[in-house]
Amino acid sequence: MQRLRPDEQPDSRLLVVTITEEDVQSQSQEKPQGSLSDESLLKLLQQLEIYQPQAIGLDIYRDRAVKPELPELAKHLHNSKHLSAVCRVSDRQSEHPGIKSPPEIPLERLGFSD
Repeated sequence: MQRLRPDEQPDSRLLVVTITEEDVQSQSQEKPQGSLSDESLLKLLQQLEIYQPQAIGLDIYRDRAVKPELPELAKHLHNSKHLSAVCRVSDRQSEHPGIKSPPEIPLERLGFSD
């Protein structure tokens, strides 16, 4: 039955921002921080805020605190009412310890990706 349905076009109200390998490589490589540095994340969030989104979902694991020299990002992550982030729960069957949530994101704006 799924195959018989007509193809659905992407919803024009949604914007998906992806991070490519080129994006990762173009960031400062002094202290690699994963797929998105604190500085790059702050720039991205500031750019998205211009468009007054109803929701922003951050589907990137960030199990560490924001660097102390970037308090603006920590404040933004904590105070933004429409920003949600993810963590990964531990799985005893596969012995995966899980991945903690960003410490700046309150629990009510936290989801899980598994």
